[in-house]
Order: sequence, then structure tokens, then C-alpha cells
Amino acid sequence: MEKISKIKVGFITDDIDRKAMGTALYMQRLIEEFSTKFKDDIELVLIHREGKCIVPACGMARNIAIPTFKLPKFSGVFSFMRFFFACKEEFDIIHFPRPKLFPFFWKLKAKKIVVTFHDAPEKGSPRFRTPANFIFEWFIMFWGKYHIDAAIADGAFPAENMRRYYGLKETQSFGIHLAGALDLRPLDAHEVEPAKKRLQEKYGFRFPYILQIARIVPHKNVHRVVEAFGILQKRKNIPHMLVILGGKSHAPVYDAVVEEAIQRLPKKEACYIAPYIETEDMSAVYNLAEIFVQAGTSDGFSIPIIDALNAGVAIVTSNRSVFPELVGSAGMLVDPFSPEDIARGVASVLEDANLRRSLIQKGLVKAGEYSWQKAARDTIGVYETVLSR
Repeated sequence: MEKISKIKVGFITDDIDRKAMGTALYMQRLIEEFSTKFKDDIELVLIHREGKCIVPACGMARNIAIPTFKLPKFSGVFSFMRFFFACKEEFDIIHFPRPKLFPFFWKLKAKKIVVTFHDAPEKGSPRFRTPANFIFEWFIMFWGKYHIDAAIADGAFPAENMRRYYGLKETQSFGIHLAGALDLRPLDAHEVEPAKKRLQEKYGFRFPYILQIARIVPHKNVHRVVEAFGILQKRKNIPHMLVILGGKSHAPVYDAVVEEAIQRLPKKEACYIAPYIETEDMSAVYNLAEIFVQAGTSDGFSIPIIDALNAGVAIVTSNRSVFPELVGSAGMLVDPFSPEDIARGVASVLEDANLRRSLIQKGLVKAGEYSWQKAARDTIGVYETVLSR
């Protein structure tokens, strides 16, 4: 395929400022990669409403700030719709890094439209979704998909799931792995005790502990991990804490489900929903965990799993959705719908030091497959593919 010179990309960054969201991190990392390592390949323009896109990465490229309609509701919808008709600038690619598509997006003067869906809802796995989520999905299924040239998900499994859910063509669908949020490595021996002391004094951690990093939403399956922890307390009398980091979301009903599971624990004080942890301390949080557990019922990717691989932590994860694809043989796979099986997997890794060492060694090798540079390069490959058609 003939190399296309420099690709002019309009990148929609209206939601880049959302805190603790993987989609916001995705936008920031792609901007950083496109603006540095791939600056000879990409001419990047960031498109957002005025007052948005204030994170440091937004200073790395030219910005177009869309004037905002001052309305009680739907100001974003009408602001973008006006922009779609009024914008005279031409682009090779318009890339929506979330499937948040407003009507008439196809009116933009772009040769091709690319949308990153990340994933799609999976059968049998409940998800918290707002009415707006359903509206955007309906719009894509019945109209928007006919104006999309490339749909990107975060791997092979989520790409196939996305294709089926939205009724996309195979030629529209691409899978690109993301990477971790943090630049982690295993701690050296002399770093361990100072790190333990820091977590104890700043955040009240107790050792040993099992770590789960996940927002408290249904598909992250936090309640069943708590139930599995209770099984281990009863049958194995484990001395561990269960540390849950990630914070509550917008699903108060599910917050109550998780809280009820915690209250049923034989030793409920051993379950610790951690406060905000400063970035500089996250290496210690990962490294000092005896096991990392991420047993979701579905997901498009798991940035915390990649961070755990890089940190050299033994991983117990789900045997369905994208999780087996992410860890390969470097994780203990369990049935996420069975607290008994989650408990079995955790117990196996806790009790077998050789197994734990093997998972760690395989995980460090597996971690080498993921980088934001590779994600950016693969994304450019999608641009080149659709522009050549």
C-alpha cells in the first residue's frame, strides 16, 4: 500500500478532561504520541467546545474551540451540530475517540470518519447506562453507522462484539490494544520497606492485601469479588485485606449491592475501599499487593491489568470477554459469575508460591506487548487503510 504523506486529523476532545476515565487517558496518550513520535506522519487538530480540553496534552496541538450555545440542556448537541455545518476546514480524518456522535457529523469536510467505540454491551453482563447512552447507541445502529468508515475497539474480542452489536461490516471493524496508565516496574528490594511505610502512614494500608482496581459499577463485578473474599475468610482464615480502589460511579443501586456484600463479610473491617491515591504512590499500591484481582463480567479493555503486568503482580481475572486475550497464560482465569470459583483461583495463587512466581514472570513478558506508541502506530495504520480505499 502506497504511503500517504502527512495525514490531517481532526480529533474530537470534548470529553478529555474527565477524571479517572480510561477514555480520557486514551485521548491524552494518543495526542502525546501523535505530537511527538509521529509528528512527521500526523497533522493533529483538537476539536472541542470552548472551555474544554484544559489538560496539558491539549497544548501539544492546534485547537479549534467551538462556540457553545448557552442552553439549560443539549447545549453540546446544538453546538456541535452548528459546527458540523459551519466548519470550512478540510481534514483527511475526523476521529471521534468515543461513540458520542451527534446528528449531521457526516457534514464535516473529511475524507473519512473514524470512531473508537472501545467496546459494546455484552449479552449476560449488566452495565450501568444512562438514557443518553441508549440514544447514542440507537442513533449509531439505525443511521450513524452508514457514515462511519472505521470503527475501532480495544482488541480482537471487543472488535467482534462491537461489529455484531452495532451491525457493522467486517471491513469497518478494527481491534487495537491500549496500554497501561502508569510507567510501572517491579520494585527493587531496597524500595519495598519505604513503600510499605508510605502506604501505611498516608492511606492506612495494612499488609498483606489483595488488590482490585475498578469503578463500582455492575460489569466490574466488585460484589462477587467481595463475596469470594468472604469465602476465603471463612474457609482459609486468610489474614489479607481486600483493597478496592477506583471509587463509586453513577450507579447508587449497585453501590448498595457492594456495601451489602461488605457488611456480610465475617471480618468486614478487612475490606478497605481506599481513598484517592496520589499518582506517585500507585507504583507502591500495585507492587505491594500479593495478588491483583480483576474479575469483570465484561469489558473492552483493562488498563489496570496492564499496569499490574508491568508491576510484576500475580493476576486473577475473568475467563470471559476480553480478559483472556489480555493476559494469555499470565493470569489465573476464573468464572466471574461464581464467587466460589473466584475464591478457588485466588486461593490457588496464594497457596502456591511456584504458581505465583510463574504468573509474575509470564506477566512481565506479556506486558511488553502493550505500549501507547504501538497503539498510536496501529491507529495510523487504520487511517492509512481507510484513506487508501
